[in-house]
Amino acid sequence: MMKSILQSTLTLLLLLLSDTSAANNNNFDYTDYINSEPSEEGAILLLGDSWAAIAGDYAANICGLSNTRYVTNDAQNGSTANQWAEKESAVDSVQKGEYDYEYVWLSIGGNDFLDGKCDSSISEQVAADIVTVIGHIVDNSPNPNIQILYFGYSVPSTDICGNGITAQLFEEQGEIIFDAIKSSAYSDYVT
Repeated sequence: MMKSILQSTLTLLLLLLSDTSAANNNNFDYTDYINSEPSEEGAILLLGDSWAAIAGDYAANICGLSNTRYVTNDAQNGSTANQWAEKESAVDSVQKGEYDYEYVWLSIGGNDFLDGKCDSSISEQVAADIVTVIGHIVDNSPNPNIQILYFGYSVPSTDICGNGITAQLFEEQGEIIFDAIKSSAYSDYVT
């Protein structure tokens, strides 16, 4: 699990660095970049469950992202997509934010599936809840160009669902979620 979180964090770092015009300059001095004061440009809001919470802490504290841009980690360990959708927690996070966030790292849905005892019949509802949360972010962000980085889940290393079906169920759930996002009105905001 930690390897997948680290891979997701590195993906985010690459996306953020590729968006920084100075990073594309061959003469760019990364020491100056890392030692600079944080800027609202490229501010990141992390929302979701423990995957987002761990990745946010890793990105901000270990990779040094908090040296260059503001990072707000509002992720909640153990939270579900259903809780985020019903409580409109993302609305609160976006509206209370001190910054005009450019990126939202969103990782939700895994706990719904695990709390549902690996019942694949809830996948459509989980996907709908995730699209609802994405809508809350987009519709309430002061930044009309906000980019949401949605991360799915890699297959757990143990067969938590039993009978050797965990990998298949996680893959199926991921496809349903990503299809729902792609077919939503918010697809242009999600990477």
